[in-house]
Amino acid sequence: MGKKVRSIAVLMGGPSSEREISLISGKAVADALKNRGFSVTEIDFDQDSYNLLSQNRPEVVFIMLHGRPGEDGTVQGMLEILGLPYTGSGVFGSALAIDKAKTRELLTGHNIRMAKGSVISDPDGLPQALANLKKQKIGLPLIIKPTQAGSSVGLSKVSDEKDIEPACRKAFEFSPEVVIEECLTGPEITVSVIGNESPILLPTIEITSETGIYDYEAKYTPGMSHHIIPPDIDPAKVREAEDMAFRAYKLMGLAGFGRGEVMFDKKLNPYFLEFNTIPGMTEVSLLPDAARAAGIEFGELCERLVEYALDRFKKNRSTVSTEA
Repeated sequence: MGKKVRSIAVLMGGPSSEREISLISGKAVADALKNRGFSVTEIDFDQDSYNLLSQNRPEVVFIMLHGRPGEDGTVQGMLEILGLPYTGSGVFGSALAIDKAKTRELLTGHNIRMAKGSVISDPDGLPQALANLKKQKIGLPLIIKPTQAGSSVGLSKVSDEKDIEPACRKAFEFSPEVVIEECLTGPEITVSVIGNESPILLPTIEITSETGIYDYEAKYTPGMSHHIIPPDIDPAKVREAEDMAFRAYKLMGLAGFGRGEVMFDKKLNPYFLEFNTIPGMTEVSLLPDAARAAGIEFGELCERLVEYALDRFKKNRSTVSTEA
């Protein structure tokens, strides 16, 4: 890491619906960096965090804020104003990735296969959305989820028509828009990517869940989900899915790290779902598992993410200086 960075601030907690998991992820990252010799300040993000960061000016800010405002570009914009290096994707990539509707528009325009569905901006749009689904020959079950929430918060699998409207109301609690899409019934994998301009793929993981769907409970309750490395799926199909996720990472302008979710249909055709730009870093989280499978222990992974943050910051500053 060139000149050794000493001071790192880890942002965690915050006001989102994923606060609890963010605190666990942040604590894990902070402890790992301390064990590798860094001076770490743990910050439970609130309205005073701007002044605190402005006064103390850590050498790097490690963002472990799941959901909004940490994962939607807001905190990234604040750190850009402060001129502080930070982990993960920039303002644009973060804002795009958290918005499933905009992600869908971009990636389908670049021939990346995604689940069929409709987006509604208010409950009154539900009848038209259901009519659109009928035209696309999409029936029950359906997946209903917020467009701007992570960790599967507000997500529902609906198998009965009477449950569609309540599921939409639930999703609207977390986002101004809601996606209603076909429910794919094949296996699910996650494709983790780390790096900036020349990112690398970590080993892909197949996910099985005790709940039948990889929802919030399955993600964060030990024993409720199982990680299979390598996936018990046709390797050619896995490679197709990996290529899809790798292309999405680059098209979306992501950096640092990210975890792409892919599902298969009955014929094992892969469908890209979304990228999590600040994935969980808990003891049951997927990206750390993928890193371990690649021989990268958790502490080394955290330090690599700090290095990526510094590299991106230096290159951005160099670009600004050249343009000036």
